[in-house]
Amino acid sequence: MLHRNSVNDAYRETLRRLHGSQVFDTEIPHAAAFKEAISERKPLVNYKPRVKGSKLIAALGEEIEQRAAAVSGGKVAA
Repeated sequence: MLHRNSVNDAYRETLRRLHGSQVFDTEIPHAAAFKEAISERKPLVNYKPRVKGSKLIAALGEEIEQRAAAVSGGKVAA
């Protein structure tokens, strides 16, 4: 039986092999803070803004904005 991390690693590698640069570089790992934020009915970035997950969500947002700007020639709605 594969370890959970091994399954995640294999899935990530398969996605990158099949879709290449379309897969986001930012990876957000599972964290208890996500469940806590959900139970409080708050976004993680508002519930615990200093945890690693919040910072990675912000990094993913920046990556999305950068990719959108690259595709649209730098014109992205704020």
